[in-house]
This record gives sequence, C-alpha cells and structure tokens, in this order.
Amino acid sequence: CNKCEHRFKVFADLEMQNCSITPPSACPSANAKPCKSTLFTVDEAARVCRDYQEIKIQEHVEKLQMGSIPRSMIVVLEEDLADKCKPGDDVNITGVVTRRWKPFAKDARPDVEMVLKAN
Repeated sequence: CNKCEHRFKVFADLEMQNCSITPPSACPSANAKPCKSTLFTVDEAARVCRDYQEIKIQEHVEKLQMGSIPRSMIVVLEEDLADKCKPGDDVNITGVVTRRWKPFAKDARPDVEMVLKAN
C-alpha cells in the first residue's frame, strides 16, 4: 500500500480466461485504524512466478466416424508439467475439470468453458 506501506499478496484468478490479477478495492491492512487507500505498488523483489502453459487437446481424427468434427478441450499445465509436450504428441492426461469464465461483455450472456487442470 502506498499510504501505510502494508504488504500483502495478490493471486491470479485462474477461473477467468485471461488469469487476471485483481487488486483489492481498499487496503487490507489489519491495523486498528485501516487506511482504506486504493493506491498500490508491485514489489518486484517479492514477485513469485510459476511455469504455466495452456494446450488444446483434441480427439484422434482417425478414430471418428466419417464427417464428424473432433472435439477439443483446453488443458492447463503448471510447474513441472509445462513444456513437456509439443504439437502432434499423443498424451495421456489426468486432472480435474474446472470452469473458466470468458471475459464479461455488457448486454451479453456470460459464457463459461470447461478446462482440465492437469496434475
């Protein structure tokens, strides 16, 4: 916080399509008299980054009936799983299916997609 110099962590929202980082609406300081500031500065020395990759998997075209369109799904790879496969590789993936909201637009229906978080 620029006003009271309180330090706090902010995490990326993996349920949003662009994995946005939303700062708090006011300083989350737990002091007896909160400062309620809305101005924050990123501490570059304390920044923590992780390996992150999204891939799209799709059904084998050879195993589909004639005229069928192969289904596909986004898979999120983190840490040691990132950069382990390349386009065209056959992969076996275990993970958890989660939802991810597409960016909201005014006067439009909210849209959600299914994402597999590999582990």
